[in-house]
Amino acid sequence: MKRYLVGIIAGCLLVLSSCKKSNDDAPATDGINIEFDGRTHHFTDDEVIAEVHNGVIGLSWLKGNTSGSLIVETTATGTFQWNDNQNQFAFTEPEGYAEQHFSSYHDDGLSVSGGSITITKVENAGGVIEGSFVVEPAGKYRTSAGGEYLGTTRITGSFRVKHDQ
Repeated sequence: MKRYLVGIIAGCLLVLSSCKKSNDDAPATDGINIEFDGRTHHFTDDEVIAEVHNGVIGLSWLKGNTSGSLIVETTATGTFQWNDNQNQFAFTEPEGYAEQHFSSYHDDGLSVSGGSITITKVENAGGVIEGSFVVEPAGKYRTSAGGEYLGTTRITGSFRVKHDQ
């Protein structure tokens, strides 16, 4: 009886391993990791859209009611400060019934946050875009209460995603 069960389990594993998708040409991706207020959010590459248009890198992500975007006005590697033009970060997460929104602005949206985004790799479509970022102080708002300003927090993150277009 044991041999019979071992044979069935071995056969099932063999079938499952042969059904596993394999694309050796696809780049290894990790998605986006974001950390703040003692919490970590992970978005897989499938939940992220990573594009480059007119000299601007744009990442956007969505999982359930949690979403965000990161925009940087470059296609080069290097470190870039947050600003009023294109270098911006936004993130919204549900917290119970009151959503919270975080951005690269603070002082109730009047000041650009410190910190920066570092781009370490930008490959053509089908390749990867990778880097890391720090937003400090990041503005923290409660979106369900008319945009009530809640103060600031430190947000850090990293990404390695497939360049979709």
